[in-house]
Amino acid sequence: MYITIFTLLSKGLGFFREVLTANLFGTSWQMDAVVIALSPARIITSIISAGLISVFVPQYIKIRKRDTEDSRRFVWSVLVTFGIVYAAFGGFLLLLPSFFVKIFAPGFSSEVLEYASDALKLLSIFPLISGLQQLLSGLLKAERQFLQYSVAQLIFNVFAIPLIFFLSPYLNEISIAYGWIVGNALVTVIMFLYSSKFISASKRIFSEDLRFILYLAAPLVISSGLGQVSTIVDKAFLSLLPPGQISGLHYADTLLGIVSSVFIISFLETTRTELSEFVANDDVRNVQLRMRKTAKTSLSIAIPIVFWIALMGEPLVRLVFEHGEFTSESTTVVAIAIIGYTARIIFQPLGFLARQFFISHGRVRFMVYLTFFGIGLNFFFDWILLEPFGIGGITASTSLVTLISTAIWVYLVKRKGVSFVPWKTIVMLLGLSTAIVLISLVIRNIASETLFLIVGNCSFFALTLWATRDIIKYILRRLIPRFFS
Repeated sequence: MYITIFTLLSKGLGFFREVLTANLFGTSWQMDAVVIALSPARIITSIISAGLISVFVPQYIKIRKRDTEDSRRFVWSVLVTFGIVYAAFGGFLLLLPSFFVKIFAPGFSSEVLEYASDALKLLSIFPLISGLQQLLSGLLKAERQFLQYSVAQLIFNVFAIPLIFFLSPYLNEISIAYGWIVGNALVTVIMFLYSSKFISASKRIFSEDLRFILYLAAPLVISSGLGQVSTIVDKAFLSLLPPGQISGLHYADTLLGIVSSVFIISFLETTRTELSEFVANDDVRNVQLRMRKTAKTSLSIAIPIVFWIALMGEPLVRLVFEHGEFTSESTTVVAIAIIGYTARIIFQPLGFLARQFFISHGRVRFMVYLTFFGIGLNFFFDWILLEPFGIGGITASTSLVTLISTAIWVYLVKRKGVSFVPWKTIVMLLGLSTAIVLISLVIRNIASETLFLIVGNCSFFALTLWATRDIIKYILRRLIPRFFS
């Protein structure tokens, strides 16, 4: 609940930031350049952090169970070691910006390449800032400091939005880079203040615990790094299309990311901590129970929302973004990208839970092999679908790869004796959502656009309330007595 509420507030501000960005800059070649400049700065961080945090949380909990002081020194050694790593990667971005831009967007002209390179030089400090922030967020979640973690997330947009707005007349799209740097730097400082009581400085950096987590994290970092190759491939293909496709993909990803973060990731993040605790205690029964409950909760929210977004994609984008420099052509590009991406959100909870099951048990090597398989599939689907469907083919490729990878992970977990997929819930919600989509489209064709919007939105709102009725009742039972007390 803490994460959901404050993520909703934070993503609401993030939503306003993207609307402001769309209004100021639209889907121009300069916006494409800044999106590409942000990509290596963010991806380098996520490559390291995604794998590291996945093993950090369960390992930290095990060390804390053994000795609290050891866990504090362990956190210090992780921050120092990986702070150096993040800074080193930032140095590469500063020295070789054109090289990285060419990797992400080989189709850029010399003018766009130079603009993106200048932005990337400025963003070279970002890996250090964001990397430390993600490590500290993992620590706060491991300590169940969900309120503190969630409050800190608000700070980014509180400072980034005014910076982008007031600097845009002077720096144009480069103002986005300044907003990202300053906003994330403040979030990192606040998270450090919240988590300082769980950290103890120590001269001994390369402890046995650190070496063990490096051993566990290495396959995940490799897997995460390889996984980002698919993102690079997607943008490389899009750079071959007319200008505006990359920034269109960015807006679509942002809009869906808001939905995913608020309604799905909040449940999954708390599950990471609880699942790690059950594994540390060898509690197999509760491992399966927790995974099944989280899967059902997440999918009960995800499936109606995904179908709603797919149905209302174009009206939604038009309402949200089509102002100022954001034209009707931009709306079409983003709406097509959204439709291709939506299915990915449905599979996300199942894939996350299955991977976390193996990570909590320290079984991580297979991820590397599966990632290679996913890269090959993504390249193949991008190549096949780009020409006939454009940006929609690229996003549909991502959804197809996610579906196949998730099916493999679920099968592997089932072989370990854990069955957690709520098939009955999935089939029922897919059937009801499909029926609403078909009825709404018929109304659109035989009646009016207004009636289509009313019926479609009201029907999916009612379906979402019905699908999440158990969650809502539980929340009300917990909150109402506290409110009156």
